Amino acid sequence: MKNLAILRKLISLYYYLMVILFAIGLITIPFLLYLGKKTEVSFFGDQININSLSSTKTAIVLFLIGSLYLLYFLSIRLIKNTVDILATGVYFTQKVISNFKKAGNYFIAIGIGATIVKIIVDLLVLSELKINIDGGMLVFILFGLFFMFLSEAFAKAQTINEENNLTI
Repeated sequence: MKNLAILRKLISLYYYLMVILFAIGLITIPFLLYLGKKTEVSFFGDQININSLSSTKTAIVLFLIGSLYLLYFLSIRLIKNTVDILATGVYFTQKVISNFKKAGNYFIAIGIGATIVKIIVDLLVLSELKINIDGGMLVFILFGLFFMFLSEAFAKAQTINEENNLTI
C-alpha cells in the first residue's frame, strides 16, 4: 500500500497546483485582455494570440478551451477522490465504480472534444479547415477507455465480494 500512499500524495499535489493555476488563469486572462497586452493561449502545441481575434471569436475560443480544461479538472478531481477512498482500504464501493466510469467518460469527452475544438479554433484563427488527430487527444481516449474498464472490473469484483460475504 506504499504505492497507493505515494500516488495519493502526488495526485493531491497535482490537483491543488492545478486549482491554483486555474484560478490564476481565470483572473489573469481577462485582466490582460482588458489592458490590451499580448495574450497567447497554448492549446495542444498551438499558440493562439487572443488579441488578434475579434471579441466574439475570443469569447468562443476561450469558452471552448476553458470547457476542456474544466473537464480535465473534474476528471482529476474524481481520480483524487477515488484514490482517497481506496486509501481507506475500502475498494469495492459504488462510489469508486461510478467515479472510475465518470472519469473515463470525461477523458473520452476531452479526447473527442479536443479534436472538435481544434478544428473550430483553426477555422476561427487561421480561417482554414485542418483536420489533424493529435497523439495527445488519442491518449485521452485511451485513458478514458481504461478507466471505464476499471469501472467494470471493480463492479464485477464488488459482485464477487458480495457473493463471498453471503456465502460465509
